[in-house]
Amino acid sequence: MHEAHRHVDVLIVTALKEEYYLLPKLFSGEFRRQGFHCKRVDDPQNKRVTHITVDRNGERFLTLAMTHLAGMGNVWAYDETNNLLGSITPRFVLMIGLAGGASDYLNRGDVGYSIGIGY
Repeated sequence: MHEAHRHVDVLIVTALKEEYYLLPKLFSGEFRRQGFHCKRVDDPQNKRVTHITVDRNGERFLTLAMTHLAGMGNVWAYDETNNLLGSITPRFVLMIGLAGGASDYLNRGDVGYSIGIGY
């Protein structure tokens, strides 16, 4: 992996390929509207990782690395994220996707978050 891509602000992990392919389009569209420039680079050593840099007026604003899981469930999420953390050092990790095992008190469109990490 290129050293410039080793340290990122945010690692985003998606459960589904569809989410993975949609997010860069959403990010770049919204950032462009705010006057930012996005550059997307696919990682040559890991076909499922994309790096996005967000600049404004020639200065780095945000660096992202994105991937999608090869399978569903907590075990896949843990194993693959843990493996990525060996080659990518993020300030924050976000898991974005559908919450198939969510409780009945969540409704479609709700945003859920964790106050801890469990496995």
